[in-house]
Amino acid sequence: SYVATDNLRGGQVAARRLAEVMGEKGNVILLRYITGSESTEQREKGFLQAIEEEFPQITVISSDQYAGDTPESAFGVATQVLQKYGEEVNGIFAVCEPNGEGTQKAIQQLELSGKVKFVAFDPNKPLIEGLQSGEVSGIVLQDPVKMGYQAVMTLMKHIQGEKVEKRI
Repeated sequence: SYVATDNLRGGQVAARRLAEVMGEKGNVILLRYITGSESTEQREKGFLQAIEEEFPQITVISSDQYAGDTPESAFGVATQVLQKYGEEVNGIFAVCEPNGEGTQKAIQQLELSGKVKFVAFDPNKPLIEGLQSGEVSGIVLQDPVKMGYQAVMTLMKHIQGEKVEKRI
């Protein structure tokens, strides 16, 4: 069995939250991670699918920017893309914690807090504080404790000869 986060669904959850806080209209940016990261590529795919299928008044104005694997690289890319689109952008989604941290700093430095709605995937202390202050509109969470529990329980069932799901 394979026990993991449903990252496609996680991207859809992010899209729905961002759409909700934007009043289901406006322009959004998807800030990607790195090429070849299956989990984040699934989040990106889920986000884009949900926006396209569920929110006809939302336009993805940028989805081709890769922010890299550090908060510093994400800060640079997020700053550039936010400056490029200026007043056009209403929301942004960062698909992982390092990108979220860098994006949050870019929003702060460009004084876009409250103007650009922001949803991240995976928490850290600054993102949680941003959620509490209203600077961050949502954080999609994984549940590693539950995943670990499910993996152990599935292994026990398998050892006891019970049938188990291939993917949980």
